[in-house]
Amino acid sequence: MQNLTRAHNKLYRRYPDERFASLADLWEHCKGMKRWSSVKWVPPAKFAVEPSTEGLSLQVQGQPMALTDWSFTELCSLTGLSKDTVNRLSPETATRGFAETWPGGSKPLQVFAAEDSVRSVHQASYTRRYNVELLTTIREFAVGFQPPQHANTGTPEEDGTPPATGCTAESRHVLLPHRPDRMDRDRDEAFAPGFFVWNSEAG
Repeated sequence: MQNLTRAHNKLYRRYPDERFASLADLWEHCKGMKRWSSVKWVPPAKFAVEPSTEGLSLQVQGQPMALTDWSFTELCSLTGLSKDTVNRLSPETATRGFAETWPGGSKPLQVFAAEDSVRSVHQASYTRRYNVELLTTIREFAVGFQPPQHANTGTPEEDGTPPATGCTAESRHVLLPHRPDRMDRDRDEAFAPGFFVWNSEAG
């Protein structure tokens, strides 16, 4: 039941631009995200956290890049700083904290970026599987795939919001549930068999 509740929250508590009406729409979105994203291999000495109009930015080989909440969390983890503590500091003080705790060595880190924004930062050993690659496999082998029925979260015709079918993609995760072609309508079934495909290309 706990897993079902967690899945339900992921399915239907998404913003309109994170919901997709079909597998094809979700696939197109993830294809675009892969095209817009890039991986940079950067030695620790080529990084610097600096103050910005948004609070903090990450200088990557001299280029200022915005931080998402997830990549900021990863930077805190890499340096051993408490995220809650850093959030209470001024940008200038936080910058000094990162400078004093920044990891040394020459082994490069993976910087996963989308245009001028850092999506995630990983150690060199991390292996990424792109969402679109997983969805391509599903399109090829899961013949007859159907997303769940539309949730009662708004009428697309009225406000232009895609129906919440469970096909979702946000900054870290893609979630794709499957429902069976048929349910036993002669029985009062509270649940139907199915499966969830869940991937994160940002770690």
